[in-house]
Amino acid sequence: MNKADDKTIKRKWRKRGNWSPSVIMAEILGQGEQTYYAKKLGYPFKRTRGLWLKNGDYMDLQSEWSAMEKIARQYLKDDKKFFNYANDCLKRGNSLLKLSGPKDVSKLSNKELVDIYQKLFKTCKEFMPFMFSLNFFDIFLTSEFDFLLERFAQECHQSAKEIFNYKNALTFPYKKVYASQERLAFMKIVIAAQKTKAKANSKKVASLIKQHTNKFGWLNMVHFQDYPYDTKFYQNKLKNLLKEDVPSEYLKIIAEEKKLAQKQIQLMKKIKPFRELHSATKAIQILGFVRSFRVDVVWMAFCNHWPVVSEISQRLKLKEILDIKYLSSLEVSQALSGDNNFKQVIKMRKKGFCTLALTREIKIISGTECQKIQTNVHLSRPEKQQEILKGNIAHLGKVSGRCQVIKNIKDIHKVKKGDILVTAMTNPNYIPAMEKAAAFVTDEGGLLCHAAIIAREMHKPCLIGTKIATKVFQDGDIIEVDADKGIVKKL
Repeated sequence: MNKADDKTIKRKWRKRGNWSPSVIMAEILGQGEQTYYAKKLGYPFKRTRGLWLKNGDYMDLQSEWSAMEKIARQYLKDDKKFFNYANDCLKRGNSLLKLSGPKDVSKLSNKELVDIYQKLFKTCKEFMPFMFSLNFFDIFLTSEFDFLLERFAQECHQSAKEIFNYKNALTFPYKKVYASQERLAFMKIVIAAQKTKAKANSKKVASLIKQHTNKFGWLNMVHFQDYPYDTKFYQNKLKNLLKEDVPSEYLKIIAEEKKLAQKQIQLMKKIKPFRELHSATKAIQILGFVRSFRVDVVWMAFCNHWPVVSEISQRLKLKEILDIKYLSSLEVSQALSGDNNFKQVIKMRKKGFCTLALTREIKIISGTECQKIQTNVHLSRPEKQQEILKGNIAHLGKVSGRCQVIKNIKDIHKVKKGDILVTAMTNPNYIPAMEKAAAFVTDEGGLLCHAAIIAREMHKPCLIGTKIATKVFQDGDIIEVDADKGIVKKL
């Protein structure tokens, strides 16, 4: 690293979240959030630099984060700005989904493969400025909403229980996130199989599962942590559910959603005179879906290009298709052109790497320099070890259980029925573990995050934004999640 890079690293950073490191995500996210893409969307970021650490922690500059507050407050004064922002994200995301790679790629030349791959990256990067801003809006709106709702409660003499009912109904997203859509869609397949007493591998059920896999298989490859789900996965899942009372659970979920939707309409009328609260609430309802959408569409697009990704990996003779995630789009191009250094690069990066996103440039750093950054990075809010942690309440409830700290998708098998799932943040491929867990605790996120939305749908206690739960608790600890008071502690 040169002195300029070293100086940048020594600036104050704010942890945004934690994802399994991949050069693919670092390139798309790091370059995509740069000023020259952000300006296309009208967001006045100054530099928008990012730092991705070896352990998966992703950092934004505190100065950039702080600058976003002015924008957020302007948006709150004018509801239409949040609405237009959400519409822009949806429009651009749907355009990304229309970009689909060819199914038959075996006869394509290396150059044709590279052109398709590069176009995918370019389109993803042009969409990425929504990542930074929506992450900020989540935290900002959570804080504003809680403050404004508390003020409303005092003025209207509402009890704590009534306020939770307000919070639960008012934050119900205008549209179900894809992970929730998949859950209900699969329940319908189980119900259909139970009605006809069909087996998991019967012709009719197999057809339904194939359609389901084509639509939702991408859920397992978020952040390129694993392969897309295949029909075998869903067939096994169906076998495990055939003896369960899925129809009752399905009807209960539908009834609860209908009740919440009706309650939301009633409560929106009640809070309408409280303009700021009404504006913040509308923003949360809209962005509750959009926040998830802006991550999901990237991996849906990569799943649509899976034949291209697989063919490139095969031609490069990689041990695993997923090894391609350790190469940038330029390095893939160079490898297909005959540069044989890529296998050594992959081997080195598997041991760990850091990524520094500068204006118009991405630097991937391995070896001793990587460890130096990991050790010396300066957080704007130093983490303090505590025995009792506080968090934002996503869903009420109090439960005790065995802790399971989940750091990536490969750990979710550890979660057994009744365990407490503790993680940096959840995403759609955590759903199998979340269905078993008794409660969720996360380091990051606000009311719009995946864990908060799924907790409300599953009616499970959930605390979000604890900052350091994954560092305080260890696998096997018996912990108590008191989401009524907003605390979690080791027993």
